[in-house]
Amino acid sequence: MQEAQFGRAVAVVTRGLAIIGLTVAALGAADAQGAPATLVQNVDEPARNPYQQTVAITSACSACDFSFAAVAANTTLRITNVSCYFVMSDTGGIAMIFVNNKGENYKRAFVPAVAQGNPAFIVANAEINLYADAGNKPVIEIETNTGLADAGECTLSGYFVTL
Repeated sequence: MQEAQFGRAVAVVTRGLAIIGLTVAALGAADAQGAPATLVQNVDEPARNPYQQTVAITSACSACDFSFAAVAANTTLRITNVSCYFVMSDTGGIAMIFVNNKGENYKRAFVPAVAQGNPAFIVANAEINLYADAGNKPVIEIETNTGLADAGECTLSGYFVTL
């Protein structure tokens, strides 16, 4: 008698597990047939693609242009940060630094520069908000008070927005 009850209990448990298994399989199949998985670059703004480029001084100058690569077709570049350092031939310093988009809608952003310890070592770092459209080349312009900028580099960072 106990064997019969035990056999019925096993049968009930087996059927219950089979039903649960079929339910899970059916739900999984329905889920898989629903919306396909999508790759996401940025959860908050999926059209954003990070940008960063550095350009160095190639020869001493008193008025220098740092030209960056042109913005690709079907994109807009939003420049959010500029960072530069310069080693000057004397302590004259930097008169001004501008970042511009050299495009149809010409815009500039001024970047303050300060001496760091040694008056001939100048740095600049600022958050900016400047856009460059497809085909435009971002440019950083510097002008010195006196003397030459002998060495240095500038970095722009931000992101591309796909149109």
